[in-house]
Amino acid sequence: MDKHWSAVCAFILALDVFVNVHLVFVEGADGNLKETLPKPGHCPRRLNIVRSRKGCECDEECPGNHKCCVFDGGAVCVPPAFPKKGVCPRRNWDAGLCVESCSDDSDCPHDEKCCFNGCGHTCTAPYTVPTLPKPGHCPRRLNVVPSRKGCECDEDCPENHKCCVFDCGAVCVPPAFTKKGVCPRRNWGAGLCVEFCSDDSDCPNDEKCCFNGCGHTCTAPYTVKRGRCPSPQGTPMCAEYCYHDGQCPGEQKCCKTTCGHACSEPC
Repeated sequence: MDKHWSAVCAFILALDVFVNVHLVFVEGADGNLKETLPKPGHCPRRLNIVRSRKGCECDEECPGNHKCCVFDGGAVCVPPAFPKKGVCPRRNWDAGLCVESCSDDSDCPHDEKCCFNGCGHTCTAPYTVPTLPKPGHCPRRLNVVPSRKGCECDEDCPENHKCCVFDCGAVCVPPAFTKKGVCPRRNWGAGLCVEFCSDDSDCPNDEKCCFNGCGHTCTAPYTVKRGRCPSPQGTPMCAEYCYHDGQCPGEQKCCKTTCGHACSEPC
């Protein structure tokens, strides 16, 4: 059984040099082989540290988080290597230095990766693929509990939350969405100085969160009816009888007069 077990482990260990094997077999208490997962990380490209044990057949035989890796001197237990985020930039075949400045990403500072430059390996800033922002936009005010404090982009936030900056810093919050339509023209004389809403999502049905001249209130959106307004008509007094087409009956539109706005039949 020992010979069979050694042969299986040796085969898997040799295979790991060429492919990424996710299954490892260890011998159970009953003498039969059972399946187990390998330890996290991968074997470093070169042996440039002191091994913790010489001679091994599987990761389970190595102490701590060390892995059983095969080098020119045979199988030894060494700390694992972990790839950093990002992708190495495209190789420049003409300018690469024929030096081995690093073996794995862990040899490089900060977020740099150990990349092949065309002749050797050097620490290089990774190629960053720009990501599209998540749908929606940041709310005007922070009136919910953030799902996470501290972020740099939407990708740092869970689910559909966005990374938004407020007085307290950058936090992850649910997005706000703009409803269809346009806020009506502001009425400077009658606006209430209150904040009944922060974004369109705070308003019911198709109402929008609009600035009324002093504060924000939920308001029916501006409606544009078919047709065009006739030439301004004379009016005996300056008055604003309407602010948008939606306030006019039937097919009438809110049109300019010589001194204000009033509902008129379109032409």
